[in-house]
Amino acid sequence: MHGQPAPVVHLRNQYGETVELSRLSGAPVLVMFYPFAFSRVCTSEVEAVVSAWPQLCAIPAEVLAVSCDSVHTLRAFAAEHAVPDGLHLLSDFWPHGATARSFGVFNTTTGAPLRTSFLLDAEHRIRHIIAAELRQARSLPETIAQLERLAAEITPEMDEFR
Repeated sequence: MHGQPAPVVHLRNQYGETVELSRLSGAPVLVMFYPFAFSRVCTSEVEAVVSAWPQLCAIPAEVLAVSCDSVHTLRAFAAEHAVPDGLHLLSDFWPHGATARSFGVFNTTTGAPLRTSFLLDAEHRIRHIIAAELRQARSLPETIAQLERLAAEITPEMDEFR
């Protein structure tokens, strides 16, 4: 998958708004699959992203956190964990796991995505994949470092427009 265009992402966020990967441009994108809202490790990962939100915005990077939870569950999760505007918790609820399947990370045994992150460049090509075991959190500092590298690659292009 490295270097290939990312699959289509067309999902509703915690507010019921449709978010499309194809409409995001000009910045690296983190597509972060996590198994279940309100579970211990998933909650710790989302809380880490919320804590690092100013740093992620400064890169700048788009963040799409995807689970198979319903929009209503994600709305409650976002409210409980003070998820900032711009951090999209996306519902891959129906058709169940279709986006996770398109990325090759749907676990048919658990009915949820594997704990996998895809880091996309500004053209939405997959540049890095970070995966962790079900009970292990991913390294957010590693993810941020990769996003900063991807952002640095597009900075010279942005300088032409200043």
